Amino acid sequence: MKINSIKSKILTVVLLSTFISFVILGFYNTKSSYTSEYNMVKQEELSIAIDTSNFINSYIQSKIDILEAIVDELQDVTVTADNDIVIDKLRLSTKAGKFVDVYIGFENDGSLVLSNKDILNIEKDNYDARKRPWYQDAVKTRKSGVSNPYVDVSTKKLVVSVYTPLLQDGKLIGVVGSDIFIDTIVDTILNIKIPGIGLAYLVNDENNVIIHKNKELLNKPDTLLPQVLTKNKADFNEAIRDNVDKLAAYSTIATTNWK
Repeated sequence: MKINSIKSKILTVVLLSTFISFVILGFYNTKSSYTSEYNMVKQEELSIAIDTSNFINSYIQSKIDILEAIVDELQDVTVTADNDIVIDKLRLSTKAGKFVDVYIGFENDGSLVLSNKDILNIEKDNYDARKRPWYQDAVKTRKSGVSNPYVDVSTKKLVVSVYTPLLQDGKLIGVVGSDIFIDTIVDTILNIKIPGIGLAYLVNDENNVIIHKNKELLNKPDTLLPQVLTKNKADFNEAIRDNVDKLAAYSTIATTNWK
């Protein structure tokens, strides 16, 4: 009886040890599997975010480069609204960049000359380029920039203004600007395929949503980005929206600081 009792105890210990071993092994396998899946999702989402931001940055930078080239070519030119050389530069740039239009706002009187020679001014049109946000930003920063998207009145399409200051020997002559339809950017964002029920959208530097499939969220503060935003230009983290856990990645667009 004692021998059988000892055997039973030994068997119980062995079985218990085996069970605990399997539990521990299962825990580590589960943890390892979760970590592997998590890292795979992280890399995939980060890759999508970075590739998309690089594409958008290159697209916008190509437009800025054209405007900066105009400024370079006008360094030795007397820049006035009736100078045919100036108008030719604006017209050629409009075609080259596929802009809606390219124009110059003047510092001396606030007038604006378009590539088709039309001129807007205070006296005739109650228009002062110096009071426009794109003009003021170029003057303030003394560098090229991009406006937030807005809806064009005539086409109902999203447009951004790209601009760069026009300086000659350090003196501000005006600001060269252009309007571009951003269908390419909108389509790129809205057509990104993310596994599961994920989606991509665009947030400006003030954390307001500017491109999203859900139009009710446009121009409203984003609730996810502040939770995952770090000092890194691109990152991935966990967040919560409507009491639901989310995994989110972002990447910063260098020319606009959008994400």
